[in-house]
Amino acid sequence: MRHWTVAALLGLAPLAWSQEPQTFEARAEAQSQDEACQLAFADTEADARSTFGVDTDELEMLARTDERLGRNDADRFECHVTTRWAQIGAAAEGPILSDSDELIGSEQRITGAYQATCSTERLCRERIERDAAADLLEQLVDDYGIRRRDVHLEPDGFEGTQRSSQRNRETQLSMDGTFYFRVREPLATRPESLPPRSTEAEVRIERRPERKDRSLIEDFDLTLSYTWDTNNRAEPGQLALSAERWNMGIWANNRVGASLMWGSERAGIADNNDRVFNDGDRYAIRGIGFGFRMFDNRSVTVENMLHYVDTRTYRTTLDPGCSGCTPREYESEDYLQATVNLKTNTKGLNLGWMLTWKLRPDLSNYDSLSGGWYIELQL
Repeated sequence: MRHWTVAALLGLAPLAWSQEPQTFEARAEAQSQDEACQLAFADTEADARSTFGVDTDELEMLARTDERLGRNDADRFECHVTTRWAQIGAAAEGPILSDSDELIGSEQRITGAYQATCSTERLCRERIERDAAADLLEQLVDDYGIRRRDVHLEPDGFEGTQRSSQRNRETQLSMDGTFYFRVREPLATRPESLPPRSTEAEVRIERRPERKDRSLIEDFDLTLSYTWDTNNRAEPGQLALSAERWNMGIWANNRVGASLMWGSERAGIADNNDRVFNDGDRYAIRGIGFGFRMFDNRSVTVENMLHYVDTRTYRTTLDPGCSGCTPREYESEDYLQATVNLKTNTKGLNLGWMLTWKLRPDLSNYDSLSGGWYIELQL
């Protein structure tokens, strides 16, 4: 590790008993930028103790400027630090910095934890930088006696950790670390160097936000529904299937979902008046499927689902005894089921109308489309 230290004034021995504030400079390199600046600062502090001939607790630091030089050819970080010190009790007699001209061009820093919620991550970062600059400006006003409008703080980098998350189409950004600013002359186009600070509701400053317990079903919808799927109209002599089904589903981000289905089904034949007469027996069905919601809103949506339906083995001769109903043999088979459901989509109770296509290629003279009311409890 290499260090370079330069005293701002020559002739250290004659200055050992000086009461005037003195300026010291040092340069250092290290594995990180912050460590290099701290090493350089420690060297200036040691020079100040030697120059004034006192311990650190008898010295007052009037100013500090860090020039972060980045990586050198050896892939190590360099930093150049300038500090101004005075002996306690004598500093008031010297030229204490009270003029903004001495700050112009220097680099200042502030460390803290900030948070903002905005429409984009870029806007959140700009808001946090404005708030950090406002805090730093208050410190400069207290330390150097300047006015807020005397300088403009220009963002010059950040070192630390930052996290961002998306929720309800908004971005939440938190930044915890050191913010660097370059002191510039005030902008002539505005009377104040910085806009008003955000309210406490928008940004929490110098403290970490409290962690909220996350729900296990956050951003998920759980549904339990029942469908009266009736097929009571068909062409004369056509086979028609009707069902009563329960369905349990889970939906992510109000868009994609999966479900389990169970219930019972029965077959029927249409008479000469297109009215379906059902067989008296029912057989069990169950299925598993997936689907998507077409609209991402909490009022009305259309749910599209595709299920694989597993049926219990069932065979019978359909002979409902209606006019024009030709008896026929019927046997249950597994099949694919497609549904389109126009429904309300709020937390709590929902109603809808569901169209169902029972895709059975093994049946002839068969009416596959049915419809019925749909009732749902959504959590």
